Amino acid sequence: MPHHEHTENCVTCVCAWCMAKQCQLSADKTEVLWFGSAINMQKLSADELNIKIGQSYVKPVNTVQNLGVMTDAELSMCHHVS
Repeated sequence: MPHHEHTENCVTCVCAWCMAKQCQLSADKTEVLWFGSAINMQKLSADELNIKIGQSYVKPVNTVQNLGVMTDAELSMCHHVS
């Protein structure tokens, strides 16, 4: 099973947990950030990078913000420092 399918299965489990707790995971507010070297990331197709949440597909982003810290796929922290 490809890695993105494992990730989708995990997201499905998180969605089920949220529903059991009367919460909802919103695909519109969800971001996906893949970590890896540029060479390895270029080996992946767009279909492998996108994650399905419910009926929606979430495309990967280059930078995410969590608790005020900007993190990029290369863990360089350039966006956070600037």
